[in-house]
Amino acid sequence: MKEVRKLCHVTMDTSIEPTLFVHHLDGSIMKFKEQESGLYIFKPNSNTSINIYPHCTLVTTIEENK
Repeated sequence: MKEVRKLCHVTMDTSIEPTLFVHHLDGSIMKFKEQESGLYIFKPNSNTSINIYPHCTLVTTIEENK
């Protein structure tokens, strides 16, 4: 959350619904809904047009596999 709030506006109004809203600079909004476990989950659907991992690179090295 700390890193997200540095780049995006984050809102939540629990009097309406237990959901975190992440507002992107392009105007799109990601909704993270509270689950029974207490965690907040984003569930993309076919209508979601944003890339949720725009700057993600996975690296595996030989050293890690020893």
